[in-house]
Amino acid sequence: MNKITNYRIEQVFQLYHYLEALKTDENGWRKSTDNIVANNLSTDEEHFLLLQVIEDYLARRYAGADADSVMCIRSLLSHWIQKLSTRPDQPVFLVNKMAHIFSLVFAADFPDRWPTFMDDIFLSRGLDSVPLVVFYLKTLLAIDSEVVDRDIQRTKTVFDRNTKIKDFMRDLCIPQIVQSWWTILERCSDVTAQCLCLDAVAAFVDWIDVELVANDVFVPLVIARLGNKDISEVRAV
Repeated sequence: MNKITNYRIEQVFQLYHYLEALKTDENGWRKSTDNIVANNLSTDEEHFLLLQVIEDYLARRYAGADADSVMCIRSLLSHWIQKLSTRPDQPVFLVNKMAHIFSLVFAADFPDRWPTFMDDIFLSRGLDSVPLVVFYLKTLLAIDSEVVDRDIQRTKTVFDRNTKIKDFMRDLCIPQIVQSWWTILERCSDVTAQCLCLDAVAAFVDWIDVELVANDVFVPLVIARLGNKDISEVRAV
């Protein structure tokens, strides 16, 4: 038993040092991205560790990235969306991490580098599968946390950036996002998707044009879903 325990501890240390080496390597994020896109991964846990390296890069250096680096990151996003289509049963911890990754890219790229982010990644695809719908909604909630959440202290630079993002979202994609919520609530029977959609509505309604949701079409639908026993039980957990 001690030999097994020691072996596992050694593995953990090796993974930790590997992760830290990639973070300090100027091109560690690119190596991580290349391995993920090439499906050169042994386990889901390795995938997660490489995403942490990419997350560190996005948070620290991506805002000043050159065009080639931007395209490399976009290839990662496209690869994930494709992966959800071919292998929809992704572990929840990977789905959540990728939603955060997407939110970091959105916050850095929208609107200046990528004004059509929402349409290109999600809205133009039709959101025709439950895993994609769930991931889309988790990404919206991650964006809310990254850009809007008032409980998080922001520097003036980040505050100004976030204000700009919200202003452009209102003009460029919020009406389409609201329409997607209506479609999900009306047509998607998956309880998890319904709950996430209601969470997204609650998160965004504070700063978008309230008339987009406070109307005779949207309100009755929300009330009906809130009154659904299955949805109420999941939201109560």
